[in-house]
Amino acid sequence: MAFGNVNNVALSEHEIAIALFHSDLGGGHLGIIFNEKGNELKVMELGWHHTFYVSDIPHRKCGIAIPLALPPKAGKSVVAVVRAISRKKPKISYGIDFIASKGSFVGSVYSPPKGSDGLTCSSFVLEVLRSAAVLLAPMSI
Repeated sequence: MAFGNVNNVALSEHEIAIALFHSDLGGGHLGIIFNEKGNELKVMELGWHHTFYVSDIPHRKCGIAIPLALPPKAGKSVVAVVRAISRKKPKISYGIDFIASKGSFVGSVYSPPKGSDGLTCSSFVLEVLRSAAVLLAPMSI
């Protein structure tokens, strides 16, 4: 797995990649690149408060991407969840309490737990993958 330009990423039907962009505020921003049916690459990302994007690749911003090495069955499950979320375009509050937001997605349904103030772009990526049983950052919390 090597980083590459987000606009040159190649994915099979059941693969995803994590995309990292420069944010407008000078920091970093994460999203999930996935293969929509018909071999059409998209990036799904959480913007600010109640702002959800699903954009085509090539993306308007320069960034890097790294495909995730997932077993084939896990890849199918993850892509199904990501596609479903991308179509629902949930309204998600911006919030930084990543501990309270654990378990924000049940499958493809956004259902913030009691005490959650919302998600950031990075906790959004983690929670989407957690809902598909893929843990990028295992925590005992």
